Amino acid sequence: MTTLVIDTNALIFAATNSPKLTARARATMEEGGNLLLASTASVYEVGNKHCLGKMPFSATAFHGSCLDLGVLFRAPSVAVMQLAAELEWEERDPWDRIIAATAIDLAGGQVVTRDEAFDHLAGIERVW
Repeated sequence: MTTLVIDTNALIFAATNSPKLTARARATMEEGGNLLLASTASVYEVGNKHCLGKMPFSATAFHGSCLDLGVLFRAPSVAVMQLAAELEWEERDPWDRIIAATAIDLAGGQVVTRDEAFDHLAGIERVW
């Protein structure tokens, strides 16, 4: 079984059945036996954008859609938060840093994301 951490953008695309989710990313997520994980930070990120008028659906609706896809959510541990803070990576987006640290900690570095910034982080294998 392969464990994959799914970035917020890929979760949104999958939950809305958007064509922005690549065929490779979709196939990898739908492959039987893969464990799909997401950070609870993604729920906050979507909810925050919804409150700002930048996202059409609420955190609750997003969370439910992700659960329907078989995604399991994990809250960042202290170790993940420390790793996120200390990553030698120019990316300043705290959500990306938390997702990257979660992938390194729980998924052997595999993350489904369109964000090419993940390509510049040692220990990460980006699936897109």
